Amino acid sequence: LATRLLLLLGVWLFNFSMVGFAQPNSSLTEKVKELANKHEGKVAVYIKHLESGEVTQLNADTPMPTASLIKFAIMVAAYKQVEAGKANLSTMVTVKKEDKVPGSGILTKNFSEGASFPLKDAIRLMIAYSDNTATNLVLDQIGIATVNQIIESLGYPNTKINAKVFKGSTT
Repeated sequence: LATRLLLLLGVWLFNFSMVGFAQPNSSLTEKVKELANKHEGKVAVYIKHLESGEVTQLNADTPMPTASLIKFAIMVAAYKQVEAGKANLSTMVTVKKEDKVPGSGILTKNFSEGASFPLKDAIRLMIAYSDNTATNLVLDQIGIATVNQIIESLGYPNTKINAKVFKGSTT
């Protein structure tokens, strides 16, 4: 399931990124560079066109902060733990005052302390609303070290989460 989710996200991201690639006879690399040059921040990209096999890289080996993209890896790790019987999507998680953190999402401002819901809903809130509080609740269930081990086992040894969101070093 987790591997299928990874593949589906990759296909979705590639299809989504193709929206800006309307110029005919322009290589993928040229299109990526054009989009990157329009962006004001740092850009690192690795893309493989699944039909043609064409690969383009732009700063692909440059370490970058993951921001909310790490939430996808946390979700994959959570589902891997469920597949392995080490986590259960029905496990209830409870929001405590100290769990609430700022940023995107709905838990911090809209849910009272003591609210409980299944792990599967925390994962959904983490992904659908980029909810930082939900992210930390998921991490409490599966563990930061477990997420890093699973990410590495999937072939991403340089992608790491070092702490819960807005909690400093919690490894």
